[in-house]
Amino acid sequence: MREYKAEKEYSVGEIIRYNLKMWWLAAILAAMFGVLLGGYKFVSLKPYVENEVYQDKMQVKASLYLSQFNDSSVLERGCDIMKIADSNLAYQAFCEDTGYQLTLDQYRRLFDSEQTETSNVVTFYITFPHAEGDFVIEDENGGIAFMEAVLRATDAAAKELTGQQAVTVLDKPYATKEVEKLVSYSISDSDYKKAILKALIAGVFLGIMIEVALYTLWMLLYKRPKNEEEIKDCLDTQVVDVFKKSAQNVESYKKAALFLKGAQDTQVISCLPVNWKTDDARKIAMCYANEQKKTLFISMEDTDGGKYSMSRYMMGSADAPEVEALNDYFHCLYRNLGDENGYDIAGSRTFAKYLEQVRGEYDYIVIACRDLGKSAEGYQIAKFSDKNLVLCNRRNTTNKELYNIRNVMAINQIAVDGVLVYDL
Repeated sequence: MREYKAEKEYSVGEIIRYNLKMWWLAAILAAMFGVLLGGYKFVSLKPYVENEVYQDKMQVKASLYLSQFNDSSVLERGCDIMKIADSNLAYQAFCEDTGYQLTLDQYRRLFDSEQTETSNVVTFYITFPHAEGDFVIEDENGGIAFMEAVLRATDAAAKELTGQQAVTVLDKPYATKEVEKLVSYSISDSDYKKAILKALIAGVFLGIMIEVALYTLWMLLYKRPKNEEEIKDCLDTQVVDVFKKSAQNVESYKKAALFLKGAQDTQVISCLPVNWKTDDARKIAMCYANEQKKTLFISMEDTDGGKYSMSRYMMGSADAPEVEALNDYFHCLYRNLGDENGYDIAGSRTFAKYLEQVRGEYDYIVIACRDLGKSAEGYQIAKFSDKNLVLCNRRNTTNKELYNIRNVMAINQIAVDGVLVYDL
């Protein structure tokens, strides 16, 4: 059993092929995102290139020498003294000695202590200016006075706890000035350029991926043929020509007329429009007439053909229709739907008999059918024809419509000899 399609399906190979054709869009997006990401890295990292900012760090330092006040190691004794200096006992002794109005936490945050190596020396230091609440250490003198009070409080607390002289002042408080690096993050010029290059490359790949994703999504969601190749695949036929506004000229119609020529003495040609109203069938017929080939043009559109209408003849209420002779080689015949009372003349025996009768009188008979999407009579006329040309408006036609046309043609064993694509 033959399987007929109703929708366009894309293989992986087709998706890749279509995306490759859109290389210019991928290039635009790659350039755009490359510039965006590269520019962002350029701007964001620029302030940190070879960036080293320093400031003066003012401190007051002092050191205590530890006695053998217990049997612990030197590191443990040093830790004990630092804990004693931070204790509430030392804090109470400090407040009684100085009269400062500080909380315990404020007292602890004003100084630090450390034992930087395995030795009996513990170092205390204050960084100034430093403010804790209303209390401020503004200068060197304030820092020295504060440090002296800390040392006295620590000595007193340690003596109370150990019952002996636990510490001795090794270095009295003194002021120091150091240069400190203020900004911790810095990047070299070479790393800066590498970061920009990486961001640029990442942006290029991001742009390409976005183009592939968006165009592939558009292919899957947009149900109309993307180009003439898809129309060709849907109808399983040949593309005669692609008509654009700038390309429509006499030579285009001559090319279509030449494509439809056959070896028979008389050719009956059906022009089957799809979502397109055009007089191109008439122009193709005129091409044959201009070659001094006797041509009959039959329009199946509803017109006031007057005496040149075939409708009354097809209904049996008139004699043979009179053709409009525009010249010796070009004759025309029309129809009037009002005279047909809703009957289908295209499928009647009278119409088939008339075509057989005039075959011997003309070299070419060109029939301009009504739109296949609105009327089925084009399929009936196509059965009587030697060549069938589809006139398809790409932008207004869906893939499903094209597959339906192809399926009806295949079921009725009607050949589609070519398609004229309108990309307007």
